[in-house]
Amino acid sequence: MDQFLSLLFTAAAALGGVWLTANGEGAAVEAWIDGQTIVTATPADPTAPSERLAGRLVHLRGQATTDADVTLPHTGLTAQGVLRLEQTVEMYQWVERRSSKDDKQTHYHRSWRRDRVASEWFDDRGYINPPLAIASAAASAPHAMVGRYRLDRSAIDRMDWFAPLDLCGGAEAAAEVESAGYRCASPYLFLGTGTIDRPQIGDLRIKIRQIGPGPVTVIGRQTGAGAAAAIDRWPMSGRDGLLEVRQDHLDLEAMRALRAGDATFDRWAWMAGGVGAAWIGATLFVVQAQTLWPGSGVDLMARTIGELGAALVLVPTVVLSGAGLAWREVDPAHGLALFGLAAAGAVIALVLLL
Repeated sequence: MDQFLSLLFTAAAALGGVWLTANGEGAAVEAWIDGQTIVTATPADPTAPSERLAGRLVHLRGQATTDADVTLPHTGLTAQGVLRLEQTVEMYQWVERRSSKDDKQTHYHRSWRRDRVASEWFDDRGYINPPLAIASAAASAPHAMVGRYRLDRSAIDRMDWFAPLDLCGGAEAAAEVESAGYRCASPYLFLGTGTIDRPQIGDLRIKIRQIGPGPVTVIGRQTGAGAAAAIDRWPMSGRDGLLEVRQDHLDLEAMRALRAGDATFDRWAWMAGGVGAAWIGATLFVVQAQTLWPGSGVDLMARTIGELGAALVLVPTVVLSGAGLAWREVDPAHGLALFGLAAAGAVIALVLLL
């Protein structure tokens, strides 16, 4: 059973290395796509969206607007014409604190916290925090328009430039908020038995932020044409697809520079994880090969250069497999070449076992 679990863990580490490497190499794939296939669309052109751009990766600048209502979960608060809403909920609750590591005496104070403090783990069970009645959350419009192009929720969800929204601006708005059970305490909405100045344990204060209509720049795949045109993800292996949404009007070179800066750290972080997982899998493989196939090439190599050195020889097979997976859709020849190198490494590993 131990040997079976070890083999299973080895396989999981190797597959994890492939997946992580594919995600890391995906950044290089995106850079290749940027250089090879992006075309700039013109949302204000009466003839746009052109049928010739259907299926292409497009760069789009324009004013994002929507006529849809956005309703926040749990609170039920609604705003019209905004792209996104976000509620940040804090609860007034007990917090346990020790003066120092050596101080065994605990102290308790009240504080606004976004996450519920688990009072069931307090030394003194007399201090009780109730469940968080309303959770922090965000909601997006189901669709928006940039010129004659439609953006679906997947694109709107990527917008993150929130700004404060005062739902209590004006007597009519304040009355509507209070009819929903909340009290206005700018910049918060208040819910509870106390007041914003003298809250009670379990009271809530809620800050609302919005992303309103405004200038955006989008890179994504055009689907359809004419009135049916939309911007969607560009499919990529091992990733959720290429779809970039930024605030303001940015030219193509500025978008490429921003994306390249974001992708550099992500790429090397994913690649480091992939190499690490591959090394773990290869090391386990070498250790098991010494037990299962004594006298094999792997065994002799491990005895000569050490187990870690022997594992390092096998790591490129896993890494090249992940890279080939990332490239196979956008550049099949490149992906096939990487898979070929990975296969050659696998053949070498098999030969060493003989």
